[in-house]
Amino acid sequence: TLILLSFFNFESRHQSRHLILKQILIYCNYFFYKVIFIMEITKTFKNLVLFNFLINLVTILPAFVDLETEEVLIFNDLFVDDMSNTYLVLGLIFYFCYLTNLLFLYKFKKIGLNLYIYFVVIFIILSFLSPPSALDSWWYVVDGLTWLSTGSILVFLYFTPLNKKFI
Repeated sequence: TLILLSFFNFESRHQSRHLILKQILIYCNYFFYKVIFIMEITKTFKNLVLFNFLINLVTILPAFVDLETEEVLIFNDLFVDDMSNTYLVLGLIFYFCYLTNLLFLYKFKKIGLNLYIYFVVIFIILSFLSPPSALDSWWYVVDGLTWLSTGSILVFLYFTPLNKKFI
């Protein structure tokens, strides 16, 4: 018991059992926070990155397959110009770089943490610079889920202890 008491910084061997149990509970709570809570955050973060990856794969489907209604296609054809294919190719290259960055985040690589905020800012700027386009209503839900998961990843990266795991 002397070793246990010295480990928990007790001044004497004759302290009450109540104080000893209280100190043990404080230590255990700290342990559970450090181990269990961080593990749960890690698991949730990885699932969120996987969800973001999958939902981003779904969002590029309209570039390859015409899933929109006729009205939406007619509206979108009004804003097609000669540079549209160039923008599409550059956008796809950027998109695959973003998906690769999600892999870095999943594996807790430091470069993923550093680049993610830049990708989000570039996506926001590109959203403002892109010409008007229309989507069917269910694509708006998918787009909203994409932005929600992106914002959630930012919260996990910068406002939780998870950012210390990136090496």
